Amino acid sequence: AAAPSPLDGAVAGYREVTGAAPLYAKFAYGFWQCKEHYKTQDELTAAAATFRQKAIPLDAIVQDWRYWGDMGWGPQWDPKVYPDPKGMVANLSAANLKLMVSVWSRFDAKTTFYQQMDRKGWLLNGTGSVGNGYYDAWHPDARALFYSFSKAAHFDNGVEALWLDATEPEHFPHLNQTIHLGSANEYFNSYSLMTTMAIADGLRKDFPKAQGARAFSLTRSSFAGQQRTGAALWSGDISSTWDSLRRQVAASLSYALSGHAYWCEDIGGFFRPNGQHDDPEYRALLIRWFQFGAFTPIFRVHGTNGDTELWEFGDETMGAINASAIRLRYRLLPYNYASFRRAAAGYTVQRALPL
Repeated sequence: AAAPSPLDGAVAGYREVTGAAPLYAKFAYGFWQCKEHYKTQDELTAAAATFRQKAIPLDAIVQDWRYWGDMGWGPQWDPKVYPDPKGMVANLSAANLKLMVSVWSRFDAKTTFYQQMDRKGWLLNGTGSVGNGYYDAWHPDARALFYSFSKAAHFDNGVEALWLDATEPEHFPHLNQTIHLGSANEYFNSYSLMTTMAIADGLRKDFPKAQGARAFSLTRSSFAGQQRTGAALWSGDISSTWDSLRRQVAASLSYALSGHAYWCEDIGGFFRPNGQHDDPEYRALLIRWFQFGAFTPIFRVHGTNGDTELWEFGDETMGAINASAIRLRYRLLPYNYASFRRAAAGYTVQRALPL
């Protein structure tokens, strides 16, 4: 291998100061299936089974928001549409699949989550829209309580990881507000660090031989040192255009140079066109996007305005993606796993031209 460049030393030094980027469990380097959103337990499990039936390699499937149904925004399964979360996870596990679930830092006022935080005075002042609250992530006891909600709903049921959405937090409810540490403006961009830390600390304490051994989460924002919490970043709700794909290439390389080892995107773009499944131009874009995504740290499809499962785009497109991207990704798995083992010691895997 070529000798590391001086810039490698700078990135490694940054991580020495702010924290290492720990190696994930091997499944995290495989293919992740995601869409906005699975509406029922039956829909999610049927999709997982179809991947196995069609022999498309897959390691993880993702439940996006709204699994709480009419119960209120927060980490709770609506039994009308998800009657047996623990059984669902067990069935996925039997098929060698992991489940990641979306959790937000905000709660509806009618939920017990909101009420517990409110009683303690741990909601951000003037937060969110009417009837919704973001918690004060800078308060250590609030972080522990936030983690406990997901432990009860998710980790105790075998869920592998959380998708920590909107950790900006969305709409900046902490602007010009007072937090546990004082002025929120002084700590403004560190909300995601605190929230991913809440989950990592809890997992490492309660599940040291399982999820906590190599903590993983996915989130939409980042801050200096966040790599030590096991959090990967994704680039947000991007558009499904060729220009957006072009921008992801630059974003991916630049993020790695910032000292954070793990990045991903919504392969295919989040905001997708009407008629995406039958549009030849979109199919061509999707194939090319998968081929780029196969060479990024976390390999995950996502999108709205229709299903994202490959078979929805026809056998030809599905076959092209499976052959030129997904199976290639799995052939590269030993190399990727070994490379990110080096990243835990400071190496930068995505080699931008200066490296």
